[in-house]
Amino acid sequence: MTNNFFGTLCAVAAAALSLAGCGGSGGGGGPSPTPTSSGGSITGQAFKGPTRGATVCLYALDPAAPDRKGAAVPAQPGSLPTIDNGCIVTGGDGQFHVQLPDTATGELLVESTGGTYCSDESTFDGTSCAHGGAPVPMGSNALRTVVSVPGSGRTASAPLTVLTTAAVGAAGALGAAGFNTAYATVASNFGLAGTAANADPASGALNNMLRGLSRHLGADNRLIASLVERIADGTLTGGHGEITPVATVIGRALLSDERRQVMLALACFTDADGIHQEHVYSMFLPEGRATRGSFTAYHYGDAACDGPIGQISVGFDVEYLGSVDVPRQATTDVRKAQAGNASVARLAFPVDSRLGEHSGVDANFMIARIDDACHSNAKAYLSAVDSPVQGGVLSRLDMSQPYTIYCEN
Repeated sequence: MTNNFFGTLCAVAAAALSLAGCGGSGGGGGPSPTPTSSGGSITGQAFKGPTRGATVCLYALDPAAPDRKGAAVPAQPGSLPTIDNGCIVTGGDGQFHVQLPDTATGELLVESTGGTYCSDESTFDGTSCAHGGAPVPMGSNALRTVVSVPGSGRTASAPLTVLTTAAVGAAGALGAAGFNTAYATVASNFGLAGTAANADPASGALNNMLRGLSRHLGADNRLIASLVERIADGTLTGGHGEITPVATVIGRALLSDERRQVMLALACFTDADGIHQEHVYSMFLPEGRATRGSFTAYHYGDAACDGPIGQISVGFDVEYLGSVDVPRQATTDVRKAQAGNASVARLAFPVDSRLGEHSGVDANFMIARIDDACHSNAKAYLSAVDSPVQGGVLSRLDMSQPYTIYCEN
């Protein structure tokens, strides 16, 4: 890592430490400044893009604990930018400087939670992103790394990224040595062989790769944990700033004669409540006017879906809105990418508890057929109901189940 990675922050920290160590009182007879610890310090950056308002806490590393967290190691006076209950809250650049207590020894788990980053990795000022990206809250996601306590008066660098977080998860006997070995494997899987865990995430090939991971996720925090898991187990790799997915789903929009009557059938599956179901959507997608579609859920008494024991049927409003390019990013499965184009239809469902997550939804969905034409056994995917909206359209294809698409053509 270059010596000037956190040069500005460290200069401010040094100045703060210098002032805090001065003896005597001010000319007005005020109290002496609080003395700072004589221990070492940790400097880093919470980086899923620079993450503003992240809370960075340090813990003694305890490999036997389920979360690897031992006793909290409180930040001492001189830590920057803001101390809150022994942790540091980052500013717009995501950077932090933690002055350690002089009793700190061994190895530390560093963890950041909360905060907001920008989908384009620019800085977030609390209102907007510097380069026009979308502000994305970290939600329940955490970034982690492992670092050895530096000697008195020394500073160790500990940036927090999805790659360091994956290495924490991949390391067997977690300690600084095991973490660094796991990170070397993770880095190599993304074309970053030889890149240390304390490398600057805001520059060079590492930043280029982190930007590629951000593009793959899109403005969505719900896939961060899955992304980290797939990096940790080696099923997602990349290089030269691009992700290497295990598959790329190429969507195709419906042709005009294929929109005369469209039926999407979701094969037998078991819902979260244990009910065995098949779902069917039927709709007409003409140019220039809204129509009425129907949704039917068939219920079965066994997992083979042999002989329905009941069904529900509801109508919904539907309107064809043309075609769009499918954004090049992950599907709801981070191992798989999406590309191509798709038809767009506004589907407006009634408020009805029987519809589950679709109850009351009024949104623009992609309908991406995967085969060259709509016919028996042709496959298609719809947008996920909870995917981010890009250009007014739910942007991520739901890979949980493929639909069989039938068209009149």
